[in-house]
Amino acid sequence: MVELYDRLLRHDLGNDLQVITGFSEVLADEADGETATYAERINEAAHSSADLIQGVGNLVSTLEEEEEPEPRSLAPILERTVSEAETGYDELTVEFDKAAFEETVYAGDLLESVFTNVLTNAVVHNEGAVTVRTSVETGVDDVVVCFADDGAGIDPSVRDELFEMGEKGPDSSGSGFGLGFVRALTESYGGDVTVAESDAGGAEFRVRLQRA
Repeated sequence: MVELYDRLLRHDLGNDLQVITGFSEVLADEADGETATYAERINEAAHSSADLIQGVGNLVSTLEEEEEPEPRSLAPILERTVSEAETGYDELTVEFDKAAFEETVYAGDLLESVFTNVLTNAVVHNEGAVTVRTSVETGVDDVVVCFADDGAGIDPSVRDELFEMGEKGPDSSGSGFGLGFVRALTESYGGDVTVAESDAGGAEFRVRLQRA
């Protein structure tokens, strides 16, 4: 799968996009008026497409290299994630009770990256201090890890698109791959991820994993 992707997308389509980017830049420099505007838009679209190809390629490679899901202790993984996130972001406070997460779930080595992306998303897309309250819901077959923040929240009209590769909110300066990466990984573990409004008015991300 990775080899086919590299040949068809990274190489063949990537080369075509380089040609489009190069000629549109020349056209934008030499033209004026509406023609220059159209050339600039073509250039921006070509760059965006190239970024999308690179991001999806990295994700495909990552999933190919990821080991099969196996039983993993949830509490120590979350403890590391929370500690590193709070160390890296002064604006972030995480309410976390390790004892509440003494569960075992099926996941791969990159489960910590899933939690890191969700936690840091609360900081990156909000201004000022943000508090994230973590909690867990357990069922017979699954475990749901919840991250509820008190930030500005996410417009309901864009929630369904957040987990699409390359998609991002109108005010986001990120790549748009973080949450797409989260969804792809959780689904590869047999779980899923959703987002809704938190009790504090911000966003609440719910990561569902299979119970081991």
